Amino acid sequence: MAGEPFEFNQARLAAFRRCHRRFFLKYRSDRPLLERAFTLADRDWDAARQGQRFHLCMERLARGLPMQSVVNALPTEQAASLTKAWDYRCSLRADQFLTEYELTVPFDHWLLTARADLLARSSDGTVTIVDWKTGANTNADRLRRSDQARILPYVVLEASARLGWNTVTASGITLVFWFAQDPNHPLQLPYSQRQHEQNQSHLASIMGMIDGLAGEEAFARVPDDPATVDTVCRPCEYIHYCERNPTSAGPVQPIDYEEEDLEAVWEAFDFSLD
Repeated sequence: MAGEPFEFNQARLAAFRRCHRRFFLKYRSDRPLLERAFTLADRDWDAARQGQRFHLCMERLARGLPMQSVVNALPTEQAASLTKAWDYRCSLRADQFLTEYELTVPFDHWLLTARADLLARSSDGTVTIVDWKTGANTNADRLRRSDQARILPYVVLEASARLGWNTVTASGITLVFWFAQDPNHPLQLPYSQRQHEQNQSHLASIMGMIDGLAGEEAFARVPDDPATVDTVCRPCEYIHYCERNPTSAGPVQPIDYEEEDLEAVWEAFDFSLD
């Protein structure tokens, strides 16, 4: 509806970084999708399915279901990872746990949304934000610089008063990336007021830049070189609008599931654990 503030989140900022034109076509235009450039079978959805199943299992455990009943239908390796993740959750010894919790805060004239896999708040005012990763820690520096590492603690601090967490400060927040394939070495990122101010400035800059672009042509396409077209354009559902011609054959390069908006994927698959 016209006049409603645009809602930014990690997936939308990542989509803009990946391709400005795709961001416009997906979030700013009402142009319909043409024939899909690929089918669901063209992509390797195993990582997406495994990740979603992991999160659903953690939700079931948080609701009080017995561990054995939750892991019963899982492969042995996934069951072991889930058990270790739950052990880590229990080790936090927090007074309040919020699982798969979405928060939205005003940001200038926009909205900024973050979804935390787990929020654990202690009575001393400290908050641990946990993001479950089903893979390994292959690029810690990238995670430290990611939109996720900026947005999650920023939104949690901004929303803390609304949650009744009046004693929470920036220095009391820690973001933890927990890795199923390396459970003994989670990446812990303490937050600070200085980082909070830097994140606010950074997010305002990129969101303002996006907001200042007017019309489709202002949202540039990625370079028309074979490597970029094959990795960025070929998996894109809007490729026909850009008249790009991939040169490679076979399955398309899987997208980065941590950076994509996968709502449509979850609707396409049945993730029942029964």
